[in-house]
Amino acid sequence: MALGGFTVISLIVFSILYISHYFIKDLQTAQDTLTEMALTDAMTGLYNRLTGIGMLKKEISRVSRNGNPLSLAIIDIDLFKKINDTYGHSVGDEVLITFARMLQNNIRKCDTACRYGGEEFLIIMPDTALKNAFMSVTRLLDMIHDAPAKTEKEDVTFTFSAGVAEVVVGEEVDDIINRADMLLYKAKSQGRNQVCMA
Repeated sequence: MALGGFTVISLIVFSILYISHYFIKDLQTAQDTLTEMALTDAMTGLYNRLTGIGMLKKEISRVSRNGNPLSLAIIDIDLFKKINDTYGHSVGDEVLITFARMLQNNIRKCDTACRYGGEEFLIIMPDTALKNAFMSVTRLLDMIHDAPAKTEKEDVTFTFSAGVAEVVVGEEVDDIINRADMLLYKAKSQGRNQVCMA
């Protein structure tokens, strides 16, 4: 009987451990999912605004320590409201997804792309001087001309405007974002479908 009791207790303990293992594994999976949801934009899969700003802060502090260049691009899809109004929001979503995928596939591993809001995106480019950042973003603009968003109804071509600026030692996040944003505004006011730098 003692042997039988020991076996029953062993089975109970084993069952509890077995169930606990899967419960803990499910909790870890849920935690990983929640972490990803907190860091990324659900539609595009890119980092979200908050995560991007946090990464930019880290890179700016690195510039202060090592003096290496850091450039930032703010990109805005041109006439996005017109795309939504003409084709519908689901097509607008496809444009955003297409653009996000193109960004991810065409930036360096050390670069960070994030959805900054609506149809705006940031690219954080560590160890990149202004001229090289400008060329990289211009190359993306050239590529987008040949990469329309493919939808069920038709292919939708689109362009973007961008402002590119290099961090100056001592600058804060808001400073570099404001400079790049002013350059983006300049690109839009000069006719869109272009990249401005300063």
